[in-house]
Amino acid sequence: IDQLPSVGPGNVLKDIIRSGRIRTIALSRVFRQEEGSRIVSNAHRIIQGGTIDTARSTNDFMFIRRYQPEVIQDVVTKLVRDKLPKYVEVIDEIPRTFNGKIKRNELRENNDTDNAL
Repeated sequence: IDQLPSVGPGNVLKDIIRSGRIRTIALSRVFRQEEGSRIVSNAHRIIQGGTIDTARSTNDFMFIRRYQPEVIQDVVTKLVRDKLPKYVEVIDEIPRTFNGKIKRNELRENNDTDNAL
């Protein structure tokens, strides 16, 4: 119920929940991030209609504002090379189904994570 909006087309899960035809439960604990995570606090800000806090970077949240494509490419390259874990791979297109769902298996098959940057 308390989720960030869909990135791609449609709000299938939200529509199903709002229909009242399925039973839902609300979790009171975040399991994927540590307590005090900036990811969590910024997600709550977005859900409440606010803006994210971009004032400072932490170990789990970083916001870098750049506008020129060449500068963006340079920053992403440096992040991948120097800051992010070695198993992260930057791709330019995510395979999706006709309704916008990410094709995770195809993504795994087409991208050799052993040779990621």
